[in-house]
Amino acid sequence: MHLLPSCKITGGIYDIRGWLTPHITPLSGQTSPLHFKFSIDEAKKIRSEYKGAHHRPWIPMRKPMLKKMPTGIPKIVSPFFHKINFDALSKNIEKCKYLFSDIVQDTQYRWWKRYVSHLQETSSSKEKTLFYSKRNARWLLPLLPRRTNNPQPHVVNLPQQIQEMIDKEIDDPVILMPSPKKKNKGKTQKKDYKKSK
Repeated sequence: MHLLPSCKITGGIYDIRGWLTPHITPLSGQTSPLHFKFSIDEAKKIRSEYKGAHHRPWIPMRKPMLKKMPTGIPKIVSPFFHKINFDALSKNIEKCKYLFSDIVQDTQYRWWKRYVSHLQETSSSKEKTLFYSKRNARWLLPLLPRRTNNPQPHVVNLPQQIQEMIDKEIDDPVILMPSPKKKNKGKTQKKDYKKSK
């Protein structure tokens, strides 16, 4: 907060996976975290691109990753407090009481005590848990800035030996989009033939 004075704390955890899953085309070969970009071209078709490292160029996908752009707002995920051992957490805070940086003021210790007590009280009823999950929730996607033009990256001509070393280190990922499996009509015909006997 001190590093970014203009930032604000928001609440609410949205179910992005459930929101996108019905519209995503099956993928394979994705074993590392990637960057994805979705846009709509002049023909109103969805364009999907990806890349590995942030400084690498965008790679167009053979098929659009999204069958269609999702609409509406994702559901807010309710927190699961049942996996938190509040007794063990409180004991650990007591053990670390004299390790906080402000031992004299005791503000950090008291803050953690209040915070754990608040979570424990929140987990005591569904109403309090629902209120906690929706507090200060705001869907920020429509408020994000949109980039209309992609600036060309600054090209630096490196010596060939250094460029070859960099190319060896950089491994651009390859994403495969398997075609849907076709139903085997021969097997169904055999089954139908056996049934008719």
